[in-house]
Amino acid sequence: RNVNQASASLAGLESRATQSRVNLTVAQQTLKTDIARAQADLKAAQAQYADAQAKAQRLTTLQQQRYISQEEAETGFTNQAQAATNLQNAQTRLREMQTQQLS
Repeated sequence: RNVNQASASLAGLESRATQSRVNLTVAQQTLKTDIARAQADLKAAQAQYADAQAKAQRLTTLQQQRYISQEEAETGFTNQAQAATNLQNAQTRLREMQTQQLS
């Protein structure tokens, strides 16, 4: 009787260990995918920021020469600020993913 109980207990433990290994493998692969996505998001945010920054510089020149209104210039500056925030968020997200990879 004790042997049967021990065998059943061992089988249950082995099953849980197998499931834990599968869960770990899935989690590791998910993390790799999340890191790749975060890296792609960062590159996109960098490109958007560079574009917004260049446009803001052009808008400054156009505004100084009175070719565009203050409102048009402000819209461009707002877009630049949003792009900067998006870039910071993308950098933070990637760092978070890299930190998870270490643990």
